[in-house]
Amino acid sequence: MASYISGMTSGLDWTSMISQLVEMESRSIQLLETDKEEINDRYDSWVEVNSKLLSLKTVAASLSELDDFDQYTSSSSITGTTYDVDDMLSYAVGSNASQGSYSLKINNLAQAEKLGSISFSSLSEAVGIAGDLLINGNVVNIAADDSLNDIKNKINALNSGENPAGVTASIFTMGEGEYRLTLTSQETGSSGIDIANGSSSDVLGQLGFADDAVSLSNPITSGAQSSGFTSSTQDIEALLGLNSAASGNVTIAGQSIAIDLSSDSLQSIRDTINNNANLQTLGVSASIVSETNGS
Repeated sequence: MASYISGMTSGLDWTSMISQLVEMESRSIQLLETDKEEINDRYDSWVEVNSKLLSLKTVAASLSELDDFDQYTSSSSITGTTYDVDDMLSYAVGSNASQGSYSLKINNLAQAEKLGSISFSSLSEAVGIAGDLLINGNVVNIAADDSLNDIKNKINALNSGENPAGVTASIFTMGEGEYRLTLTSQETGSSGIDIANGSSSDVLGQLGFADDAVSLSNPITSGAQSSGFTSSTQDIEALLGLNSAASGNVTIAGQSIAIDLSSDSLQSIRDTINNNANLQTLGVSASIVSETNGS
């Protein structure tokens, strides 16, 4: 076994110096080892993040459609004819739905048809319009000395009896000396008001109700029906109680047909249409359908 005495000749502590030099040289290795551990920790963390991102991607892919978010679905139905909410709407959800308070949002509501007249300067003065109006199969006899209020009251009087018109008349005040007669259907939908002239006088035009605002009231497949009448042989004027029935021409499939409501019945109008050779060529015909209303 060798032994030596450090620094005996030179006075220098070679052993300490060498130990310190070795320690200094190994210091860089220790730093690299520490960096290696930190890098490994970072690598493990990124591997974990990447794994979780892949899981999130897989879950997100299953929600690529809007319907995928419908965790619970509901169904609605309208039952009965009352206005009780419980009778009109009912909803059901799955048994796994969470408890809570939910609200029903109505995006669109059906609107009642509404028509407006031209402006008049007075509510009580005579408007100077005379003639008959047909509103949903009911006749309004308007006299020349009727005021705007009188016409409104006559129309509203049609809402009683066995065949109510279902149209409410009111007056809209736009300002001093500006009044308009408005008609509003009591039923929602675009065909709630069937209005037409019932005499030779253009009452519709004089009141400012445009004829082209009135849609076909009783459309059927490949045709149309008239309003219902209690007789097919009596003239229309008598059936409706018109004061001065209109007469003129109507256009059917491009053909002009002469009609006089003061003398024509449903049968005579039917025959006039069916005897038109041009309409026969076009395959257009008229018929009378009998219906019995039970009590």
